[in-house]
Amino acid sequence: MKLLFILFLFLYELTPFIEKGKRAELFELTDNEVSVFKITLPEEEFALLKENPNNERNNYGYEIPVEDDYEDDTDIKLEKRDLYESDKYDIDIEFTTEYESKFISYIDVILDELRINLKLLKTYNITELYPDFKANEFPELKISDKGYCDFDYSEVLRGHKIDIMDYQYLGDEYEFVDLQNDIYCSNKEFRTLDVLIKFANMTTFNNISVDNIFVKNLVYYAFISKDESGKYTYDRRRYSIFKVYYENTRNYEVPTHLKNVNNTKIDEHKNRLFQNINEISSNIKRKVWLLKKTNFKELYPNIDFTKELPELKINENGFSDINVDEVLRGYDTKFENYDHTLDIGYNYHDLNILIHQSNHHFDLLKILTTLAQMTTFTDAEGDDEFTRRLVYYKFVSRNDAHQYSFHRDDYNAFCETYYNNIDNIDTQSSRGGDDNTNDDEYEHYQIELSETLDKYLNLLRNILIALKNVNFSETYPDIDFGKELPELKVNEAGYSEINIGDIIRGCDFTNEYYNELDLNVNSIDSTELQFLIYHTNQDFNILKVFNILASHIDTADENYSSELISYLMKYKFCNVNEDGSYTYDQESYNVFKFFYNEMHISSVTKDSMDEVLQEIFDDSLSELRKEVELFKKYNLKELYPNINFDKDIPELKVNERGYSSINIDEVMKGFVFDSDKYLKFIRKGPVDNFVMERISYLSNPNFNIIKILLTLKEETTFTNSITDNNLTENIAKYIYVTFNDDDGTFSYDVDLSNEFNTEYYLYSNVPYLKSTNDEVRRLFVSELRIISNMLEALKNYNLFELYPNVDFGKELPELKVDEFGYSQIDINEILSNFVFNRDDYDLIDVFPRYRLIVYQSNKSFDFLRIFKYLTNKTIYQEDWENHELFYYLVFFKFLYRSEEGTYQFDKTRYENYVAKNPQFHPELEIHEKYEFKSKNANLAVNIQG
Repeated sequence: MKLLFILFLFLYELTPFIEKGKRAELFELTDNEVSVFKITLPEEEFALLKENPNNERNNYGYEIPVEDDYEDDTDIKLEKRDLYESDKYDIDIEFTTEYESKFISYIDVILDELRINLKLLKTYNITELYPDFKANEFPELKISDKGYCDFDYSEVLRGHKIDIMDYQYLGDEYEFVDLQNDIYCSNKEFRTLDVLIKFANMTTFNNISVDNIFVKNLVYYAFISKDESGKYTYDRRRYSIFKVYYENTRNYEVPTHLKNVNNTKIDEHKNRLFQNINEISSNIKRKVWLLKKTNFKELYPNIDFTKELPELKINENGFSDINVDEVLRGYDTKFENYDHTLDIGYNYHDLNILIHQSNHHFDLLKILTTLAQMTTFTDAEGDDEFTRRLVYYKFVSRNDAHQYSFHRDDYNAFCETYYNNIDNIDTQSSRGGDDNTNDDEYEHYQIELSETLDKYLNLLRNILIALKNVNFSETYPDIDFGKELPELKVNEAGYSEINIGDIIRGCDFTNEYYNELDLNVNSIDSTELQFLIYHTNQDFNILKVFNILASHIDTADENYSSELISYLMKYKFCNVNEDGSYTYDQESYNVFKFFYNEMHISSVTKDSMDEVLQEIFDDSLSELRKEVELFKKYNLKELYPNINFDKDIPELKVNERGYSSINIDEVMKGFVFDSDKYLKFIRKGPVDNFVMERISYLSNPNFNIIKILLTLKEETTFTNSITDNNLTENIAKYIYVTFNDDDGTFSYDVDLSNEFNTEYYLYSNVPYLKSTNDEVRRLFVSELRIISNMLEALKNYNLFELYPNVDFGKELPELKVDEFGYSQIDINEILSNFVFNRDDYDLIDVFPRYRLIVYQSNKSFDFLRIFKYLTNKTIYQEDWENHELFYYLVFFKFLYRSEEGTYQFDKTRYENYVAKNPQFHPELEIHEKYEFKSKNANLAVNIQG
C-alpha cells in the first residue's frame, strides 16, 4: 500500500495536467477574469438539493451519526443546543492589519532565536573564545572569573518587549529583521543586539562544518552595523554572498588545529547540560516548596521529626519552618561549574545527585530518601504530587562514605506497576533512563497554567484596546476622569492615552510567580487567578479602573457597546475592601451573565428574571409529565423485585398487582414554580441544559421524581435503547446524576454521560444496526434507526385515548395493546426482521423510494399497513408537529397505492399540507444523509473580459 501511495505521489508530481493548453478551454478562458457561472436544475431536483442537508432526527431531537462517521471519543448530547452554557465573555479581537499579521507570523521565530542566543551566551566560555574582549564594555553579561556569563537567563529574557502593541510604530512596510532588531534592543538593561554584533565582529569564521554553534549563530550579526545615531542596517546582499561561501563544504580543507575537535558533540553536550541543570534546579525548587507546604504530622503521625529529620524544623502545627529562599540559594546551579567537570555522555542521575549535594547546609537527599522509606506508595493515580516525587528517592541509597547512588533497574521495575493506571505508562515506566525526574501531572499543570496565563494576557490586551476606542466624555459623562481615574489619561477629546504595552508588562504572566501560590490545580482557569494577575501591576490599578467603569454601565443604555459590556460587567461585581483589595461576588455575576448573556435580557430585574424562569418551568412540564406517566405503564414489582416500594418509594403508590396507582393530574399539580430553586443552580455557574430542564422536577415536595429515578437506577440493568423498555431508557438519562441531600440540588456529569450515550444510543452491540462503508447499507441502517424512533413513539402513548374507536385486538393485533392502552411490542424483535437485500436498491434511488423498500422488507410485521391505518384514523390538530407520534404519522398520510398496487408518495400534497403549519420541522421529510447527484444540470458561463 505504501509503495502504491508513493507511486501515486510520483505520478502526481510528473503529470502535466495544469500546463497551458492542456486544460478544458472553459477554464483557460476564465483565467484572471471575473466570470459568472450559472447552474440550473429541474425544479424537482432543486427541491431535493435543498432538502438534502437536513439531518436525521430521533425522538430526542439530536443527530445520530452513523458509526463510520465518528470516533470513540465523540460527544453525543441529547439536547438540541446547549442554551444555558454559552459564554461570549472571552472575546478575542482578530488582528487584521498588515502589521499585525506580520507580527504574528514573525514573533515565535524571533523568540526562539532570542532564547537560543541567550543560552549560547551562557554556555560558552567567553574568555576562551575572545581573550581580547573587554568585559567592562558589557557589564550586563556579568562575566565570571572562569570566563562564563553569569546573567539571569529568565530575567533577561523577560526584559525584552514582545507584546504586539509595542511595535505599531513600524507601520505595515517593515520586514522580519526590523522587528527582530527592535525586540533585541527593547531590554534597556541588556543590550542583546549590541552584544551579538560585538562578538560577531571579533569572530573568525571558518566553515559551517567545523565551527561550533556559538560561532555559526553569529554569522548573521556580522552583517548588521550600527551608525553613530544608533540606527542599525542589515546588509542582506553581503550576507547572502558570504553564506554561500560559508556553507560550501565540498572544497573546504579543515585547518590542522580543528581536525581533532568534534564541535558537534561539544555543542550537543553543552545544550544537554544546560537543559539538565535547569530541569534539576526547577525540580529542587518544587520539592523544597512541597516540603514547606506539607503537613508532616498528618502525613506521618507516628514519626518524631525532631529526632529523625531535625533539618525540617517541623513546628507544632506539622509544617516545616525552613526558609525556602535561603535553602535554594545554597544550591550550585551555575553552568560554569559543571561544563568541564562532566564528560560528554555523562549519566544524568549522577548530575542530579551532584546538584542535590551541592548545598552543604541542607541535605535534601537525606531528607527525601528518609521520607521515601517512611512512605506507603499506592499508585500514581491515587497518590499526591509529593508522594509521587518521593518514588525516585526510594531507589537512592547512601553508603558509609556518605556517597549516594541511584538504582535505575529497580526503579524501572517498580514504575511498571506504580504507573500502571496512567495513560502514558510508557513514558512513566521508562523514566529512570530519561534526562528528567519530572512529575508528569505537574508538568501538565504547568502547560495548562501557561496557556491560561496567555489567555488572560490576550484578554487584558483586548480590554485595553477596547478602552482606547471609547470616547469617555460621551460614554461616561458623569465621571471626572482627572479626579476619579487619572490612570486612564483621558485627553480633551475624550480618549485614553494609556500605553497598553507598559500596562501588560507591569503584570506578571510567568509560571514561576504563580507556582509559589497554592492554586487549585483543578481550577486554574478562574477569576481568582485573573485577579492575582491584575494585582501584580503596582503602577496601574487595573481592578479599580475596571470596577469604576463597570459600576457606571447601564446594560439597557445603547451608549454602552455590547463589547464593552462583555468585557467589563464582571468587574461590576467586585467589592472594595477596607485595605483597598477587591473581593469578587461570583454568584451574583453568574446570575447576571445567565440572564443578560444567555437569555438576552438587556435589563436584568427580578420581574424579568421571574418571567424567563417561569417560561423555562412551563416548557419543562410536558416532558416531566411523560416521565411521570412511565411509572404507570409497567409492572414495577416485576421489573424491580428487590425494591420494597412501600418503604423505599412510597410516593409511587405501587399496588398489589405491581402497578403504580398515582393520579397523574394530582401529581402534576404539586409541581409549583419557585424561582429560588433555579437561582440556586444559576449562582453556582454555567448550568447544563439537561439540568436546567429538570430543575422543575424538584418543585413537588411530595413527589421528588429525581430521587425516585435515582433509586430505580441502582436496581436497573441497561442494555441499549432498542432492547430496553421506555422506563429503563428514561432512567438511563440519569445514570450520571447525583443528588445532593445537603442543599436539595443535583449534579450531572456531562462527559461520562456522553461516553455512555455513545454506546447506549448508537447500538454498538446491535448487529443489524451497525453501518458499513456501503452507502446503500448505511441508508438502510439510518432508516432502521428512524423506524426504531417511530416504534418508541408508538409505545409512549395511550392508544385507547388517541384512538377510542379502534378495536386494536381485531384491527391491529400486531401492536399487542394491553388492557391499559399501551403497546407491548418488542422493538428489538421487530427491527431484527427488516431484511437488507442489496439487489433491491439502486444507487441513484432517492427519497422516498428506498424508504418504502425498507418499510416493506419485514415480512412478519407489516409496518406500512399499520402506520397507514393509524394515520387514516388520526385527527390532525394545528399543533400536530409537537405530538411525537403524529410527527411521524403525517408522512404516511400522503402514501397511496398506484394502479399497479405499489405504494407512491404524493410529494406536492404533502408539501402543501405542511406549509400551512408555520412551526413545521423540516427534518420530518428528509432524514437520510446521502450525496446529491444529478445528470440534468445545465451550466451557462458569462466571461467578463
